[in-house]
Order: sequence, then structure tokens, then C-alpha cells
Amino acid sequence: MALRSVQFGRGTMAVAALMVSVSVGATLANAGGFQIKEQSALGQGSSFAGFGAQDSISAMGVNASAVTSQDGLNSYSSITAILPSATITDHGSTISGGGFPAGFPASAVPGALGGGATSADIGRDAYVPATYGSYQFKAYDPRMYIGLAITSQFGLATEPDRRWIGSTVGDSTKLFTTNINPVLGYKFSDQLSVAAGPAFEYAHGTLKFATGVPQGANSFFDGDDFAVGATAGLTYKPAPGTVIGLGWRSAITHELDGAFVSNGSPVSAAQAGSAAAAAALNAGLNAGVATRVELRLPDVVNLSVTQAVSPNTKLLGTVEWTNWSTFNDLTLNTTGSGRAILGNPLLGFAVNPGTQLGSISAKWDDGWFFSGGLEHKYNDQLTVRAGGAYEISPIRAASQRIVSIPDADRIWASAGFSYALNNTLTLDFGYSHLFVQSAGIDRTSLIGQNFLAPQTHLIANLDADIDIVSVGLKVKLGN
Repeated sequence: MALRSVQFGRGTMAVAALMVSVSVGATLANAGGFQIKEQSALGQGSSFAGFGAQDSISAMGVNASAVTSQDGLNSYSSITAILPSATITDHGSTISGGGFPAGFPASAVPGALGGGATSADIGRDAYVPATYGSYQFKAYDPRMYIGLAITSQFGLATEPDRRWIGSTVGDSTKLFTTNINPVLGYKFSDQLSVAAGPAFEYAHGTLKFATGVPQGANSFFDGDDFAVGATAGLTYKPAPGTVIGLGWRSAITHELDGAFVSNGSPVSAAQAGSAAAAAALNAGLNAGVATRVELRLPDVVNLSVTQAVSPNTKLLGTVEWTNWSTFNDLTLNTTGSGRAILGNPLLGFAVNPGTQLGSISAKWDDGWFFSGGLEHKYNDQLTVRAGGAYEISPIRAASQRIVSIPDADRIWASAGFSYALNNTLTLDFGYSHLFVQSAGIDRTSLIGQNFLAPQTHLIANLDADIDIVSVGLKVKLGN
């Protein structure tokens, strides 16, 4: 589905073109669930403490009213490198059915059937861009501002070695989103600003896994969707040196329409009865079945505060709530007719519209993020900051932890700086290290839930940590 460009006012089109050009490739989540927090190098340097109340248009990622934070014409762009190390290790997984006795050790599956490694590094490096533009209508009403934020609010990318014994439960998985958010803001007074706007979001998702046994036939779903949500926010300054920011992003539900495809293990003439029958079956399997997956993305509410404690120093704080309790499952339902490898033999099953190919249960809880930090203006050019955070994952139990979304509680430690190169350009840098709590996984394979097929019961443990490096550039384009 193509996205069409929209004009939001004179002076913003160059900014919008820049934002579109860099707003691709966000694929890895590093917040609770598969939420992406990496919206700004400035925020990264303090673990996003106080971010929604900062004097930066990049805070539009969490608080729409940040569009009023800078007068004139401005842009901000950042690129963030996410460098994870995430290993899943087997702790007694079993495989049953489809010719295997109940509780057969998955690590003992014969090599001819694809028995594999007992651990897998599923982390993949990723680069997350974010970019913003704002314009003040000085000639019409200097209290009115318009802006555009292009970010990736949710995403993930995991890709274990297919020889891993858990590949029937989760192989490579990707979710890419691009959120285009025009906002209109108004500064009612020096104390109060508000803003709101629609959020147009494109999502593309892929789920892959081995069928039946590790290294078995490759089965995958690939689909995309375009949906609309909303954002709103306010900034309030109740006293000199105190700034409170409150931002909200609405829930968005995507109906990912695509195909479920089974391939990688061609049907032979002997299996099908003739060469012509085998060719027809293989063509049907490779063509796939039209399938839909409903993806419910949560509301997010961000409350941020900055408090000056001296002319050059301020304290930073943030509490963020994410409504992950609405994320109950990922269910594959066919919307067309065709064939799919859903069990033994490999000839596949004929399926019709309305067939549930499988369901990945989630039943998550809400997510919480608490951060605190300090910012000090060393001189007119250099501002330094640091912060830490504790994030409560929406995944509290091993049975909630999806292999392709290996999330757990985490601690953030961050530092960064801003350096004014001149009156027009300011460089931001932020670094974070995330300590992810070791956590268990207790899942069963998707295929085989509703059809005769081997089914893996994965019992494993997740160990992970993440390094994040972010660079941003603020540009004052005009008054």
C-alpha cells in the first residue's frame, strides 16, 4: 500500500522530504514488548527521563505539544544503532506426536529429521531513524504551530539459526512500522501549550518457523496493513523552572493481510502418486493461502517532568504506561482457499476461508517505565546529561514470553551530551546499556495445534543485554 505525501504548510515540505528519506529500517524493539523508545539522541542520553517535557521538537515522539517548544522553522533527525546480544538456551524441551512418543527429547531428534543446536543467538543489530519538523505561523498567529513526526513506534527483528531445536516454535520474525504524525499545536500562554493530530501507520510483519521438526519445511506468514490512530499532549509550566509534559498515543489495530506459505520440502512424485500431481501440489504450497493476522498495538501515556535546581542544572523524571493488556494473541485465520503444510504427510491440507491455522497466545500485562536523570549546562555550547531507568515488562511469566519477542524486565544506564556547533546546528549524542533480566520460556509450537503434526514443547531460558548508540542533529532553519 503506497503512502501519499501531504502538504502541511509553506516551509515544511523540505523537512518532510528529509524525514521520509530517512524514516525506514526500524526493526528492533528495545522497550517493553516490542515497543520502540529510540526516538531521539537527546532523550537517549538520560534514559528518556524528562523527555516529554524537554525543550526539543524530538519530544513529539511521546508528547505532541513539543511542537510548540521551538519558534520559527526547525528540524531534528536522529539515527540509533541497537546492538543486542540475546541467547535462548534449551532446558529440557520435548517433541510429541507425528510419529514421536510423548515427551521425546527435542535434542535427540534424529539428524535426518533436523535435530539441531540447543542454544541460539537471536539478537540482530538494527538502526532506528526518527525525524521531526515544526513551523510557527508567525505571520498569521504566532501562538499556532504545525509539525510532522515520522517515527517507528513498534518493531522487532529476531533470527535464530534454523538448526536450533526451537525453530518450530519461533524462527526469524520481523515487524516494521512507520508512523507519520502531523500535529497542530497552540500556545495558549507562556504556561500552557496543547497539540493533537492523526497518526497514520504502516505495518509489515513476517512470522517464520520450521514445520513439524527443526529444519523441517519452512512455513511463514507475510502481510501488511495501513491504519490510523491519534496523538495528543500538553505542556504546563506551573512555576519558573518547572515543566510538566503529558502525552498520549492511541491504540492502533492492524489487520495484516497477506499469505501463509509452506515451502522448503518439495513433494515428490512418489509421495503424490505422479509427477503431475507433485507439480500441482508444490505449486499450491508455494502459492500459499490468503491469511489475516490481527495485531493490536497499545495506548501509551507518558508523564514527564523537568525541574531546575540551579540556573544550569535540572532534574529529569518520567513515568510511562503502555496498555499491553489488550495484546492477547496473534492468530492466523485464512481468508482464502489453498493448501498448506500443516502436518504429516508433507502433501499438505486443503484449507478454506475461516480456517484457524494456529494461534500464538500472549495474554500480556501492562508495561511500566520509570526513569530519572540529571542535565547540566556546562557552557553556552555544551550540555551534559545522564540517567537511569527501570522497565517492568508486560511479560511476567514464562508462558507469556513469545520466542520471537524475548522481552523481560530491564535496567537502563545512559549518558549523553548536546553540543551547539553554531547558531543553526546542534549535535546530540546518547549512549545506553540495558541489563535484561534472565527469564524463562515455556511455549508450544504453532503448527500442530489444530492438525496432526509433531509439536514441540519448548522449555528454555533467555539471557540478554543491549548497547544503544544514538546521534541526532537539530537544525534551526529560519525564524
